[in-house]
Amino acid sequence: MARLFIEKAILNEVIDKADDSDIKSIQANLAKAEELVAKKKLATDENFDFHALLAKASKNKVFMILEKSINAIHRNLRSRSVVDFRTTHNAVKAHQKIMDAIMKKDRAKALKLLERHILDVMKSY
Repeated sequence: MARLFIEKAILNEVIDKADDSDIKSIQANLAKAEELVAKKKLATDENFDFHALLAKASKNKVFMILEKSINAIHRNLRSRSVVDFRTTHNAVKAHQKIMDAIMKKDRAKALKLLERHILDVMKSY
C-alpha cells in the first residue's frame, strides 16, 4: 500500500500545482496511449509514463524520485507476468478519468479514481 499512499500524495500536489505545460504533457501521453489501444496494441510504457508525468507535475523533486523508483519496481513486476490487452486498456481508461477529475479540480473524485486504479493494477501482478 506504500505505492497508493505516495501516488495519492502526488495527486494532491498535482491538483494544486500543475500548470498548462504539465497538462499538455499528460494529455499528449493519454492521446498516445489511446492511439495504441485503438490499434489493439499495448500501452504499457505510456501507462507508466502517465504516473511519471504526474510526479513531474507535482513540482516536488522527492516525488519525482520516488515515482521513478516505484515505476522501476512495477516494471520489474510487470516483466514477470503476461500483460494482456484488457489490463492496458483499463489503465488507459482509468488515466483518462483521473485526468478529467484533475482538470475539474475535483480532488475527491481524482483520489477515489486513483485508488481504484492502483488497486486494480496491483491485482494483475
